[in-house]
Formats: sequence, structure tokens, C-alpha cells
Amino acid sequence: MSKDAKDTEWSLPVIATWQSHLRGEKPAGAFECILYTDSEITGQVEGDCGPYHFLNTVPVTRGPGIVSPHIVLRCFYSEQEEKQVQEYFNVDGSSRYHGGTSIIDEIAALSSLFLGVRIWASDVTRGFENLDNDPMGRPRHWSNKSAPTISFQNKRPVMPSVMRQKNLSELHALNSILVLDNTESVSLIRAARLYQNALWMGDVDQNLAWIMLVSALEAVAGCWRSGSSSNKDIMSETLPKLTERLKEECSEPLVDWTADQLAHLTGSTRKFLDFCLEFLPGVPDGRPSEFLQIEWTEEGWKDILKKVYKYRSKALHDGIPFPLPMGDPPYRLVQDAPVAEVGMVGLAVSYGDFSWQKDEVPINLNLFVVVTRLILLNWIVSKTEKNES
Repeated sequence: MSKDAKDTEWSLPVIATWQSHLRGEKPAGAFECILYTDSEITGQVEGDCGPYHFLNTVPVTRGPGIVSPHIVLRCFYSEQEEKQVQEYFNVDGSSRYHGGTSIIDEIAALSSLFLGVRIWASDVTRGFENLDNDPMGRPRHWSNKSAPTISFQNKRPVMPSVMRQKNLSELHALNSILVLDNTESVSLIRAARLYQNALWMGDVDQNLAWIMLVSALEAVAGCWRSGSSSNKDIMSETLPKLTERLKEECSEPLVDWTADQLAHLTGSTRKFLDFCLEFLPGVPDGRPSEFLQIEWTEEGWKDILKKVYKYRSKALHDGIPFPLPMGDPPYRLVQDAPVAEVGMVGLAVSYGDFSWQKDEVPINLNLFVVVTRLILLNWIVSKTEKNES
């Protein structure tokens, strides 16, 4: 059997284990691990997420910035599925690689994305090798993986949107991932892990969080297809000044040739923009005062996304970080009022010898975290609706 043929047989472990459960295969064993979070968690899930149970520990010590072992994940698996999961992570295949080393990493990342809060997983803390003969399982501590921590600069969180009360019943929506094919499911896990890491990193290194969030969107945009446009049209939209100069001073064939040569650059920008705009969430309720709002229209978002993508490219290829104000804690007019959506309140801001104008700081990290999550979830919903139609 060829390598290509063999590659078509695999499924993402988090999906394969669920499919095994749906086929009615008897669980051969189970394991438990801890999911840490600094958010207020209510409810619990037993039986509505297939082989995955999410049990609430109801910790006494909890609150913003206090990371608690708030959830116990219990996962059931069949004997055959256990072997397939092990093979998945032991086989060398870049098409399926997402950076995680176990099904736990996949579930934790998806839980973080679907709930919109910080979640981090421990390694296995209890194993049930034989559910018939050992129903209580055995404690485990086979690694030194420590609990994560949170540190707020100046005691003000950069992303207050991720510190909120969430009910575990929202994880029922995880079953929507079952409609994804292999390529889409791996892309989603890559995006979810980037999103998950951005939430934990955002209060420490905002530049890295920005890079991760843009990359999370690109991970899924890469397997999504939109309408077709010519390379020249795409270059005209993404590099308007260059296109105009070429049209003025060069022949039309040279313009076409240049567009073809730059397609690998302009195409990725266009794909990112099209994907984000296609699944952009609607105008939210409870917005801040008008002077703190962004322009929530397709044109407004297109301008924001172009600037964000440009900053991400400079950060990756030139080492130039995102503008500092884009990583500041969002401004709040009065206590308990909705936080600002814009990147800065005034006309300009300076940090030492560096300064930025208002139009150079179009959005803050807090809002982009929210929108990134909703775009990804809207894409999953669209896949579910397409599968049902």
C-alpha cells in the first residue's frame, strides 16, 4: 500500500474516538486529566459530548488571574481506537501535524475555542485500564507538567473578554467537528491551538499573541475556498499603489506578469481577507460609546484586517513588532461600561521616541480575540449547515 493511500485512512484522534463511540464500540478503558482555567465555570457535561465528560470541580479559590483546576476531563476509548490514536501521533506526516502530542491537547484546545476562555490541560492524572475489573482506576503522575500562571501588567488585563463566566453545556457544540474532513479537522486544531496559546500569552507578550491569532485565521483560510479572481485583480486590491504605478509606466502584459509573479504573496492576503469577511460576526449588542467603536461594516473591517495582516507580515519577516498601543488594555469610560473597540482613544500616542497616529492603531487585542473566535466558529457552523442541506 502506498504512503498516499495509507494517509487517507487516518482521522484526527479527537474525531476518531468520538466516531468509535457513535458506532457503539464498548469502551476498553478511560483516563482523566485536569483542565486549568482562570474563568468562572458552571455546569458540567456527562454523556452529551460522546466519549468526553467534563466534570466541574467547583474550586474554592477562583477568580480573574487565579488559575484553578476547575474541570476534570474524562475520556473513554475502545481498544482499537487506543491503538489508532497511538499510531496517529507516532507516524511521521506533516499533513496531520498540529504540534500537540496527545488527544488531550486536542480536546483542551477545542474547549478553549468553543468556550472562549483560557484552558490548559495537565497530563493524565488517573487511568482506567479495565473498566470491568478496575472501575475506580489508578492515580498517575508520569510527568512534571506544571499548571500555567497568569500575570497582568499594571493589574489591568489586556483581554478582559476571556475572563467571564461560562457554562460547560456550551461544549455540546463540539459535535459539529464531526462533519469536517481530515484536512479541515487538522486545520481547525492548528487554529484552536494557536488561539489557545494566544489567550495564555496575551498578557505577557502581546506581539506574539497578535501573530498567533492572525495565524489561527490563516490556518483555516488555507483550506477554505472562495470565489475566483484574476491575479491582476487581487494585486490591484492588495497592492493598489504598485498596480497603479505599473499601469502608468509599463505595458499591460508586464502588469499581468508582475501579478502572476506576486500571486503567492497577494493570494494569501486576499484569502485571509475573504475568509474573515465571509464569516465576520454581526454587530454585537452592548457596544461602548460611539467614539470608542470601530466602523463595523465590511469596508471598515476590510481596512482593519489589511492593516493587521500587514503588521503580522512585518512582525514575521522583518521582526518589526505590532504597534504597542494595539496591545494595551482596552479603555473603559466608566466602571462596568463596555470596553473600547478602537486601539486608542486620542489622535496619537507616544512611547518613548516612538509614536503612532490613530489610523495606525485600528483595533485592540481584546476585540480581535473575540472576533477571531467568532469567525472560526461561524466557519464550523457553515460546514454543519452545508452537511445538513
